[in-house]
Amino acid sequence: MEIKNLFPENYQPSERAIKTVALLRKVHEEGRTEGRTEGRAKGHAEGRAKGRAETLLLILAARGVEVSADERERILGCTDCDVLDGWIERALSPSSTSQTVPRRGYGPPDDDPQ
Repeated sequence: MEIKNLFPENYQPSERAIKTVALLRKVHEEGRTEGRTEGRAKGHAEGRAKGRAETLLLILAARGVEVSADERERILGCTDCDVLDGWIERALSPSSTSQTVPRRGYGPPDDDPQ
């Protein structure tokens, strides 16, 4: 859309007004582009975390490890891929979720001496 068409029909905008509107449109478009980029990145990160959480639950189920509703909620609610990767690594050998996922926070499991 032509910038001059943004003003009322009988209004003769100054060159400064036209430049200001052009700058505002440019800033607005840059903000929209940046927002879209950030939204995509956030969506990809959330998707990766969800995939890891589901992988962890599959590993635990395949090993016959019982997962409580609270533990399932914590696992699915975790959005930190590094934390989930650590839980997945630990899930490959424990016999209970408390050896994989701590009861509180996102640190090492409850029985980890660290």
